[in-house]
Amino acid sequence: MATLPPGRLETLTFCETHWPVWLLNAAALSLTPAQVNALKAATEGNRTAFNNAESTRQTAKAATTTYHNTGETMRDQAAAIIRTVRAYAVQTNNPAVYALAQIPPPAAPSPVPLPEKPSNITITLEPGGAVRLRWKSRGAGGAFFTVQRRVGPSGPFVTTGNSQTKTFLDSTLPAGSINATYIITGIRGDRAGIPSDAVLVQFGVADGGGLAIQSVSGGKLRTAAA
Repeated sequence: MATLPPGRLETLTFCETHWPVWLLNAAALSLTPAQVNALKAATEGNRTAFNNAESTRQTAKAATTTYHNTGETMRDQAAAIIRTVRAYAVQTNNPAVYALAQIPPPAAPSPVPLPEKPSNITITLEPGGAVRLRWKSRGAGGAFFTVQRRVGPSGPFVTTGNSQTKTFLDSTLPAGSINATYIITGIRGDRAGIPSDAVLVQFGVADGGGLAIQSVSGGKLRTAAA
């Protein structure tokens, strides 16, 4: 086990506490006064160097803090000037102001992303035979959804309605419809997102004579019968 500690400051403290004892008992320890006095001088020099380094470190820390604080003040003032110049350019409708101030004009705002493709579509048969569709779509804030429907196995899809939320109630199915296929699309402004997969809903007669959803392709059946 080492007698001298591993750290620099710990070693300095060790030597400061030991050289006086070694000098006092030099003869009994088979040491010469010159040997111990040389350690004393080295220890005192190391202490002076440490104190100078610590003082310099504290000075540098204070200087760094001042640098950061004055930099923040400078940045705030520059930002205020830029805001004033840009406001003036807008008020006067004069883009040349930006070049005169040697600052770039404001970047054009990025378009808000479209809602994601509707997924996890759930089909519910409501009392009375209406069909409710529910779905998931991230990024739908401020957008709406359009629901298209095709009745029967072929033919065109026709817009049935729109919804500001992620649910839609279709109460306009023609009586006696055997099946219907739905496609849901997110809309933001005049831009359309990726349409959902087509969801096929087939209808039949439940026990007791009520209308029932017999099977669903592309969606999840929640309620089996009305």
